[in-house]
Amino acid sequence: MGRLTNVLIVILARVVYSAYWFYLSPALPLIATEFRVSKALLGFVPFIFIVGAAAFQVPAGMIASRIGNARTAGLGLLIMALTGSLIPFSNSFYTILALRFVAGIGAALFFSTGAAILSTSYPERVGTLLGVYNAAFGLGSGLGLVWGLTFNDKSRSLGLGCPLCGC
Repeated sequence: MGRLTNVLIVILARVVYSAYWFYLSPALPLIATEFRVSKALLGFVPFIFIVGAAAFQVPAGMIASRIGNARTAGLGLLIMALTGSLIPFSNSFYTILALRFVAGIGAALFFSTGAAILSTSYPERVGTLLGVYNAAFGLGSGLGLVWGLTFNDKSRSLGLGCPLCGC
């Protein structure tokens, strides 16, 4: 693949990646009702994702050193897609938490390696590309919230709120 193709894929993946961070937020009241959990406990849904992502930043870098940035980033996106597709089938609140933790690991695998791919594709434009990379996160975040609001409100079910699996 050419350098421009690599950059476009990483930027598009960053939009989808960041949508995953936020698509479930509008479904939190539905999760609370369906699994009878308190508002305090509900806060663990976004928190555990961040714990997974934070805890695996260094191991993700070590994995990337062994198998390469592109493979590591792809593995991270695959993990996020698989866990996202399983959330609608969760039979307990703790299953959702486990899936979100594993999804955070996937996020860790993508985050730094995506930036590394951009940095090596056009070293003379690193600042601009990283700015676009971070702007793509903002765009995806907004799209994730809109997705979650639209589909979770219409369906009143977790099954339609998964942007990565198309449910």
